[in-house]
Amino acid sequence: MLERMHKTGTEVLGCPQRAKTESEWYVGAQTCIWMVEDNVVEVPFDREHLLEVILSPENLNKAYKTVFRNKGCGGIDKMSCDELLPWLLTNKKSLICSVLDGSYRPNPVLRVEIPKENGKMRQLGIPTVVDRLVQQPSTKY
Repeated sequence: MLERMHKTGTEVLGCPQRAKTESEWYVGAQTCIWMVEDNVVEVPFDREHLLEVILSPENLNKAYKTVFRNKGCGGIDKMSCDELLPWLLTNKKSLICSVLDGSYRPNPVLRVEIPKENGKMRQLGIPTVVDRLVQQPSTKY
């Protein structure tokens, strides 16, 4: 594996460049690399079950806690982080089904401008709290 990682092609201005064909070993296989007891381990990426992992109760609870802890104002729907739990209790099944069947679509992002130190304005996009929940990274991948 080390031979593949250190493979170089041509030199540009005295700096070795990676060969473009280095990725041919990975064609058709997406992997995750984990550190296990000081060893690098390649783990196959399981696309079939990724949505189930993301939508597992454990991961959704962790995502909810992260969104709630980060607070922030609501997006275009004006739903606050405090209103997220009651919303989830009534709409959790429909949210999960829409993600699984591919019909879930994130809401447009609320655009606000905040002033910068130099006097100019900076654009900021604020997603809805539900979209923040769905878009939290999975804990297992």
